Amino acid sequence: MTDKHIEQLREGHRQRRSAINELHFTYKGLQRLLTTMVRRPGNDAIAGILRTQMAQDRTVMNDLAHVAMDHGQPPVPSTCAVADALLAEVYHADRQGAMGYSRMDGLLQGLKAVRMHLLRTWERLIEQAPADMLPRFREVARRLQVMEAEQHRVLLEYEARLLRPGSTQDRLTA
Repeated sequence: MTDKHIEQLREGHRQRRSAINELHFTYKGLQRLLTTMVRRPGNDAIAGILRTQMAQDRTVMNDLAHVAMDHGQPPVPSTCAVADALLAEVYHADRQGAMGYSRMDGLLQGLKAVRMHLLRTWERLIEQAPADMLPRFREVARRLQVMEAEQHRVLLEYEARLLRPGSTQDRLTA
């Protein structure tokens, strides 16, 4: 192997580790937020969706940790400024006061932004998992990315139902 090839392998390993840690950090933060949001009075209109997303996120986080560990790259405690800022937006949107259209919109926009960040991070991870060297890792990562895309789609569908014509009260109870 040439030095250039070895350096490319090292860089791929470093980028995979970074993406794994970022995903793990984001999912852990999202788990904490969703747990609090489901319990918060006034979030009844969206609580069912949040419970489902919380359960699926837990599955994704566990599967990610298992496949990463199987390939010698278990997630380690880390931080991610972008994910932290996105999670903070959701946190603040959830604490805007009584549930109304603007609060629900803020929650949905924040959650969608977190989900988009996760989708981009999954894509970055998959790009750094060579199909010829890490086929199982890549396959599991792709499956988990599809699960994440489904989470984002659910939020989009809920938002579309919320924006249907009618009074604000009708939108919140839909």
